Order: sequence, then C-alpha cells, then structure tokens
Amino acid sequence: MQQEVKQIFTRRIVESNRSELIVVLFDIFDCYVEEAQKAYEKGAGSVDVLDSLRHACLVLEHLKDDLDFRSDRKLCEGLFSIYDYCQRQIARSLYQNNTDGVTQARKLMSELRTSFVEVAKEDRSEPLLDNRDNRVAGYTYGRTDVTETSTNYDPNRGFLA
Repeated sequence: MQQEVKQIFTRRIVESNRSELIVVLFDIFDCYVEEAQKAYEKGAGSVDVLDSLRHACLVLEHLKDDLDFRSDRKLCEGLFSIYDYCQRQIARSLYQNNTDGVTQARKLMSELRTSFVEVAKEDRSEPLLDNRDNRVAGYTYGRTDVTETSTNYDPNRGFLA
C-alpha cells in the first residue's frame, strides 16, 4: 500500500467512531485485494500478491476479533462465518494461483460493506480518539500534493512521561 493511501486511512481512523471504523476496515480490505489483483495481472505468484493477500487476511482476522458475542450472538456467528469463508477463499486463490476466490471474497465483503455504511450513518456517537490533531488541507498547494496544516497544534498532545 502506498504511503499516501496509508495516510488517508490513518486520518479516517482518527476521525471515526465505532461504526465508521468498521467501514474503514472494509475499505482497507478492499484496497489490499485490489492491490493483489493488480499484482496478479502483472505476474502470477509474485511476492506482491502474497503480501497483499496476507494483509487482507489480517484485516479479516481483525474484523473477527472485534465481534462482541455477548451483545448479539446470532449476528456475530453469521458475521464470523462470512469472514472465515472469505479467508478460506483467499487461501484457495493462493494455492490455486488464480483470482477466483479473491474475487468472490471481494464481492461478498463489498455487499456486507453497504450494510455497515447504513449502520454508520445512523451512529451519532463521538469519535473514538479524543486528543487528536485537527488538520486542514488545501490552503496551499505544492507541485505534487496538497499541503496540510494543523489547526490546533499542542506540543503536549499525546502521552506525557
């Protein structure tokens, strides 16, 4: 994943509440799978494909770990089985050296993402991170990128030892 994309995801994570964070994880998964499919088109079995799919599986593992079976057991069991199925499809793609399983997993996760987007729209809770740095982009432009400015710079932001 390119550094610029990582910064975008980091910014989205910092600004997210619980529901929006799950949507961000779905987007990260999609980004890794798209990366793997592009790398596969360049050369089957490359290290880039393996790396991207490994990261996509780690996102799925994180989604499985975030399930709270105490609140709604039946829903969590269903989601767990979907995430597990997607991991198995990715593994199938790896050992068959094709993108069929990855395409299936991506389609399924995309459909599931739309549901989580609707849930996130209804969630009005505060962002998870309280002591975050507010940033504004676009006041000045560089040759290749947009310059960002911190609006609430505090040298004591974060942990003090």
